[in-house]
Amino acid sequence: MLVYKENYFHISKSDFFELGKNYEFGLSYNPFFQYFWDFGYGDTLEWDEIKQLVSDYQLYVRECIFESVRVKHFPDLPSRKKCIWLISPENKDSAIKYWAPLVNSTGAPCTVIEMECTGKIFIADSLLLPHMFGHFQKQKEQAFKYWSGENAPQSFPAAQEILFVGTATVVRIEKI
Repeated sequence: MLVYKENYFHISKSDFFELGKNYEFGLSYNPFFQYFWDFGYGDTLEWDEIKQLVSDYQLYVRECIFESVRVKHFPDLPSRKKCIWLISPENKDSAIKYWAPLVNSTGAPCTVIEMECTGKIFIADSLLLPHMFGHFQKQKEQAFKYWSGENAPQSFPAAQEILFVGTATVVRIEKI
């Protein structure tokens, strides 16, 4: 769906965004996916590093499965690799309560960025993103449901994620 100068919100754990600045999403990897190209460990791994590595690889595999389904069956939808995730103004407060602990699991303050967006959005149910190891066929089935716009049986509005590609202008920044 195309949007023109519509306001949405993004939750971030970094201070990357600047008030009044324009950002273009969809041309290069977003910070979430760029992480997978940048992370790495030395020769010897400590136990905590091994746990993080396994978790990171599981997440990377899921994202690759979802992207392969999107490219093959839904090529006109925004890529999870290059989009920014947004929440709608209609359920902003409940979505912030839901997403903030997921964005920053350490409990540190997050930033809510209000953006005026012009471009393409896709609304998806984040509850269809599997948190599992292996089961690649099941993940592929979940990806197809996700890109088809289906909702999980236990879905609720705050769990929706809006994938956006296009131009966004930061109109407000708030620490929470």
